[in-house]
Amino acid sequence: MRASDEIEQRHLDRLQSARQHSYDLTQRLTFYVISAELVICGYLLLNAEKFALVDYSKFLFLLSGIAAFFGLVWRAAYNEKYHMSTHYIENWKIKRLENIQLILYWLYVTSSAIFFVSMIVIGYMYLLKVSTIPMSSTETSIPQISQQRFKTMRSHNDRLSDQIKKLTGVMKIELTDMKTDSNKISSELSELRLRVDSLSKRVVEESQG
Repeated sequence: MRASDEIEQRHLDRLQSARQHSYDLTQRLTFYVISAELVICGYLLLNAEKFALVDYSKFLFLLSGIAAFFGLVWRAAYNEKYHMSTHYIENWKIKRLENIQLILYWLYVTSSAIFFVSMIVIGYMYLLKVSTIPMSSTETSIPQISQQRFKTMRSHNDRLSDQIKKLTGVMKIELTDMKTDSNKISSELSELRLRVDSLSKRVVEESQG
């Protein structure tokens, strides 16, 4: 009995180690694939002006986001199933989660495969299109977006300069008004001083008389 128990325990340990190895391998693989999809999705979004000339760039962006989403949801279901199997939760829950996981896995793999194949095909189509266009036309067509951006930035800078000029003009007017007010106040103070001096002289003369 002890020998059979030891053999069964070894078998369970092997199954557990194999399950842990497959779990770690799947975790690394999905991490790299989902990270690549998210990086490409963010790169397309940040460099939308550059990729506007590429046909079907919106389709690539949408596919990368969908594939990454299904990958993250499938990964969460996979982790939950692994947690249930290690903690010996009811079999019907594991089977139900396994069915959901299979559907998510199929969606994830299909969308990822379509995304990577589409990226290769669209990249090849773009390179083929660029190679057939003469160099002079490509040089004139590619900077159009940058020229539009420069025009918008220039108009924005012109508006800012106009606002700054208006503000400086208003500040100059206010400064001149403040100078005139200060001159009036200084003249009034000098007049008050003269009156005070004259009054003090009169008081002194009257006291002496």
